[in-house]
Amino acid sequence: MAAKATVHLTFASQKYPALLVRALVPEINSSTSKRFEVKLQSKANSLSLLAEATDVVALRASINAYLRWIESLKNVLELMDKLC
Repeated sequence: MAAKATVHLTFASQKYPALLVRALVPEINSSTSKRFEVKLQSKANSLSLLAEATDVVALRASINAYLRWIESLKNVLELMDKLC
């Protein structure tokens, strides 16, 4: 792979990173593109997104997609915390 990037995210709740990884595992495992590969790692209240791609365009697209999914899932988890 020609392009690599790592994004570290920190959350207020320690339960969010593990839940986010569990929610995104199906997407990671069923990726149909050979242009990129994404790995997620959670530790305490942080999440690391490790992306590798064949080119910068694929790298940017994969990072943007995963960050949007993470943000959406985080919003859902925050809403659930408020309601429960």
